[in-house]
Amino acid sequence: MFAIAMNKSIEKGHGGCVHAIAMDTDILQHYVDVFGANIIGILHPYHFVIEEEIAEKIMEVYDYDWSDDEL
Repeated sequence: MFAIAMNKSIEKGHGGCVHAIAMDTDILQHYVDVFGANIIGILHPYHFVIEEEIAEKIMEVYDYDWSDDEL
């Protein structure tokens, strides 16, 4: 899902940067360890961001096609 969100971020002119709120501290730490997320804690203690440079690397590994077509 991060790859889809990053692709949408690029389409909207944000360079792939995404931010979100993790469900709990364990998942937040997982995002930090695995995806290189940075904890920013602005809107919520579990608020994190994945910057453009890291997004590019993630999208190289996880490549999903997205369609706005309804099933």
